[in-house]
Amino acid sequence: MRTFSTLCAVALAATAAHALPDVKPVQLGAECHNYPEFNAAKGEAGPWPLYASSTDGQVAWGVGSTVFDVIPGAQAKFRIGMAVLPTQGKLILKCTSNGLLAYYPTSWAAVTRGPDDKAFLMVGQEGVTELQAHAHFFANGTQQEGVFLGSGGHTTWAYKRRTDSNGRDGFRIRLLVGSDSLEEGEFKGFARIGAP
Repeated sequence: MRTFSTLCAVALAATAAHALPDVKPVQLGAECHNYPEFNAAKGEAGPWPLYASSTDGQVAWGVGSTVFDVIPGAQAKFRIGMAVLPTQGKLILKCTSNGLLAYYPTSWAAVTRGPDDKAFLMVGQEGVTELQAHAHFFANGTQQEGVFLGSGGHTTWAYKRRTDSNGRDGFRIRLLVGSDSLEEGEFKGFARIGAP
């Protein structure tokens, strides 16, 4: 029984909610040298997935980016969300001279904030707001480990577990900007680039 209890405790700890740390986001910029795994010879960074980080809700450790709400049509248009299980395949992204790109289903497409006021993470949209790498600093000046995705100094995302238009279970994420508040069923978290 002791082994079972220990395993249960480990599993619960892996999905426990944590308080979102009080940090000050500092925009590093959209240039690739600001992202993890920068290759100076290629002028690119990545590829890597996004990971759910420091969430207020029940999210398993190691959960990463996935395709969410595919919009049918000639161009790949979809939202990026977070998977429910860490073992699910992860959507990969990279930074190039053309900006932040995601690979799906067979090509790289631009990643931006959605055109609506909900600030969803979108792929395949034109003429909308770019995303940038950010660092987080605690009040004492210590930097939180990692690089975080955001826009204009905003790095807190609203997570909501739901089933997308294609029947996939996951977390829909949207960037909280300005005076945005949480909607019913949402909780806060960050999107960390390249490492859980």
